Amino acid sequence: MATIKYSSFYKPKSRTRSSPLNPTPVPVPQVTSHSEQQHRDWHNPQINGPEATVMVGCLAAIVAVIGWVVVHRTALTREREARAHSDRRDKEARRAELLSILKRWEGTFMVVLNPTDLAKLYYEGGGMAALSEASARFRGYIADQETFDRLDQEMSRMHPTVLNATGTQAPRDKICDAIRRFCDFIRTA
Repeated sequence: MATIKYSSFYKPKSRTRSSPLNPTPVPVPQVTSHSEQQHRDWHNPQINGPEATVMVGCLAAIVAVIGWVVVHRTALTREREARAHSDRRDKEARRAELLSILKRWEGTFMVVLNPTDLAKLYYEGGGMAALSEASARFRGYIADQETFDRLDQEMSRMHPTVLNATGTQAPRDKICDAIRRFCDFIRTA
């Protein structure tokens, strides 16, 4: 129980109680509510110098840790976004490279009319190595790799009997159709 010191000129009345049956006064304890006690302690804290230093140090450490976490998290987010942007640019560059090779092949096959020259160009023209390299580089960015592989097989590994065939659909049209299907798939992938 807290004791209250009064100045010398003010003396409160003694809080006593007497009853008709008991003429001697009985002191009545001074009762304060819990909220009054907290209120009084809050406005008059008894913090000495070393305790204040420790409290300020703890507060500074907490602020420093929170600041480090925020900066670290921001840096990680920035790096993740930069990596995603770089991957998108790389994918678009690979797509453009593969499409340009396919368009060059389609243009080359559209000019050749003789089926023997067409077969010779298809197998020995030298463009198949560049096409397979570009296709392999772009394959990693495709979600539907089964369809990619199937269209790549149809276009780049035609059987010689297909290229030497005659009839309603010339070998040139078969090659160009396979190239167009592959190009359409790559544009949407």
